[in-house]
Amino acid sequence: MLNPYLKVILLPSKTKVLFGAKEVERLEVNKNRKLGEGHQGKLFFGRLKLKGERTRQVAVKYFRTPSEQEIHEAFDRIGGTRFIPTDHALKGQRLRHIKDIIDSFQKAGVRMPKVGILEHEGENVQVSELFARQGKSKLTEFSKLSPSSNDFLHNHPKLALEVAKQLGLMAQAGWQPRKIEDVFHTRETPRGPSIIVGEVDPLHYTGLYFPSHAKFNRGALVEADKFIEAFNGHDLRQQIADTIIQNAGARFQTFLTKRFSRLAN
Repeated sequence: MLNPYLKVILLPSKTKVLFGAKEVERLEVNKNRKLGEGHQGKLFFGRLKLKGERTRQVAVKYFRTPSEQEIHEAFDRIGGTRFIPTDHALKGQRLRHIKDIIDSFQKAGVRMPKVGILEHEGENVQVSELFARQGKSKLTEFSKLSPSSNDFLHNHPKLALEVAKQLGLMAQAGWQPRKIEDVFHTRETPRGPSIIVGEVDPLHYTGLYFPSHAKFNRGALVEADKFIEAFNGHDLRQQIADTIIQNAGARFQTFLTKRFSRLAN
């Protein structure tokens, strides 16, 4: 059964449009074809049929089951309720926050797969575009890059600037990642690696709140600070800081300019 209030972002074209879950005719998951497995869950090959559309190949993620403490901590960070009495309510809260992240990222222009959440055979699964070749995923989590993600981005400064852009857009949308390596993935393309945001689970984000008096939570954008500090050389640091600022939205620019001025030097 599909939850009727959930929406799916899955398109036949490049234009991003929201489809209601009621437009999904069927979802088939082949658990004998595992595309990958990581800290966030397991990824399987699937087929999705939307009404009036051809059946398309998709990636279906079964989320790792977090502890109740992890979920409560996540809700505290993103402004959720502190007391959630039942497992059912925990799942509902998590789904609503996932939808909030998808919607806000889409509006801000964050680079992410076409993705949605569906209930399938009693479990909530994430359905997204299929990035695979010969049965293997073309996406690699930052945490699994070899050499490390910092070394990788030092060798690919254009990709470092793309990560900075996405961090700025996330801030504009009202979110920051708890750990950059948990939410960013590299994608293999004919022109070389590119960057994509591969995680929308609220366990990996903190909500941002910018009060009108411009005083800001000291814990905000810590990952962006670390990201800038990881690079050697004033010029690149300045480019990364400027890129985050330019993409975070006009109302944040004064705050961020002051915040990053010491880091870029």
